[in-house]
Amino acid sequence: MTIISLLLLSSLLPHLTFTSETDLNGREAKPHSRPYMVSIQIFGKHDCSGFLISDEFVLTAGDSGGPLVCGDTAVGVVSFRDINLCNSPEHPNVYTKISAYLPWIHQIIRNLEIIEEKKIFFS
Repeated sequence: MTIISLLLLSSLLPHLTFTSETDLNGREAKPHSRPYMVSIQIFGKHDCSGFLISDEFVLTAGDSGGPLVCGDTAVGVVSFRDINLCNSPEHPNVYTKISAYLPWIHQIIRNLEIIEEKKIFFS
């Protein structure tokens, strides 16, 4: 699952500059807030719920595959966490560093593009 999440996230990296002036409810977002980081309240408790990549889509697989964002850049992908806690001091989330995998990710994407070009050429 982590590999798929890394591939999907890396393919979106150039487009992860989603900046919204409103939150999911259409209210004005506070300065320096992250309106694209989704938090859902279930029975009055916070649930880490993913990464808004457009007005209509949230990138998440539970929390695994969700982003660690610094500034406006996704730098990590959630590898695992305590299912009952969201980044608690006792049981912090564990992330995979995206930049460590960029050469591999770019190679996979290039290979997929070559395969797609061949399909178009031979069809």
